[in-house]
Amino acid sequence: MSRLEFGEPENALSRALAARREPYVDLTLSNPTAAGLPYQSARILAALSGAGVLRYQPHPRGLPAAREAVAEYCGGIDPERVVLTASTSEAYSWLFKLLCDAGDEVLVPEPSYPLFGYLAALESVRTVPYALRWDGEWHLDPGALKFSDRTRAVLVVSPGNPTGAYLKTDERDALARACAAHGCALICDEVFADYAYGPDARRARSVAAFDDVLSFALSGLSKVAGLPQLKLGWCVAAGPGSAEALRRLELIADTYLSVSTPVQIAARELLATRHAFQRALLDRVARNRAALLAARGRDAPWDALPAEGGWSAILSVPRSRSEDASALVGQAGRGGIRKREIGVRLAPRRQRARERILRLAEIEPAHASGSEISDWCGSSPRALAPRELHRELRRAGVRIDRVSVYRNVSTLLELGLLHRVLGSTAVRPCAEGERARCHHAIVCTACGSAREFHSPALERALGEVRRTTRYRVLGHLLELRGLCAGCR
Repeated sequence: MSRLEFGEPENALSRALAARREPYVDLTLSNPTAAGLPYQSARILAALSGAGVLRYQPHPRGLPAAREAVAEYCGGIDPERVVLTASTSEAYSWLFKLLCDAGDEVLVPEPSYPLFGYLAALESVRTVPYALRWDGEWHLDPGALKFSDRTRAVLVVSPGNPTGAYLKTDERDALARACAAHGCALICDEVFADYAYGPDARRARSVAAFDDVLSFALSGLSKVAGLPQLKLGWCVAAGPGSAEALRRLELIADTYLSVSTPVQIAARELLATRHAFQRALLDRVARNRAALLAARGRDAPWDALPAEGGWSAILSVPRSRSEDASALVGQAGRGGIRKREIGVRLAPRRQRARERILRLAEIEPAHASGSEISDWCGSSPRALAPRELHRELRRAGVRIDRVSVYRNVSTLLELGLLHRVLGSTAVRPCAEGERARCHHAIVCTACGSAREFHSPALERALGEVRRTTRYRVLGHLLELRGLCAGCR
């Protein structure tokens, strides 16, 4: 039995893109070399063409001159604390080899970098997610970490990908205490650290700057200088036990010797080109975010969540149908933006939830996508009570009795896929990926129609309440009542 699910089918999005013949804009593009950004091409090519690239004199941790260049970039640290890798992904795999045996666990943030699961599985290591909290800004809650006797490391990303949230000093301190108490290492992915949108006194320095817990800081040329094709990453060790960890990492590195000689010889010059590239990229990100916000109408149901740095933007959108349903095909008028019908593969948690719902309801799998109760809640302009859900499902020809509807609703509520409207038995779908159970809705007291809304100002105000009261907020439920436009 393979440790990876190689049999997973191509998802609907991939099939739609493969079949598409019209041009389209890929909003997921993260390859800087394909984004029309400026590079100091002559300087880069000259650095890679020296006579030294023809000699092979490997060093397990990396050529001393290259490690010195990285150490200077990292603030003048000791080069002996640096181990060069071919990529940040390779650095993860080496650290999993160093810290874990088969079946051990690492704690990973959610939402975050999607490759964590594959990188860990390839080393026979299990990932255990911990949720990041949103209350106007993203927070890491050390109380949400699920340590076990098999936990070997906690992974953080600063700034987060895609959240754009930096690790704060108090969060790092709490993580260090938790890791030390459980005998775990702290691994921080800092590849986007140079891309802050502004200063923040709360922001933690690199985890490599502290000596209270065994820590590893990861980065590389891919993001620092926008040069993913040259394959140079690094890992910096710090804290108690780091000398022994480096000695063992050297053995792992010596087994592979994966970093090419040309990129190591050119490392100092390549790092020197980062300043112009980073300025250009930050300017591009700022203009893109401004265009995104300008495209949002005053009453638009979606919004762009604030971010502190990085290359990505997260949109908050109402959830109108389940994750495996296709988006409706639309066209925004003449010369407008075409929306392509696509589907999304269910995440494992959502897939298990869906299977459990179908078993309880005794619905045939062939009817699943049209029969899932959360779809009916999402497609309704108002919240629906279980009796109304049963009537709508029967009208659609779904074979399900009323008792099964009530059981399904209870299961969906338990799984966090629905939430109950205050003061009634009616239910509405929860936002996709929601962890903190945060719901905002305006309900018409005359006709029962309801509209969910997102307010960054409200989230920030609630975040300030959380910070001033020092409560660990697990969720909130806010409902405004009034008359809709049709009932006034």
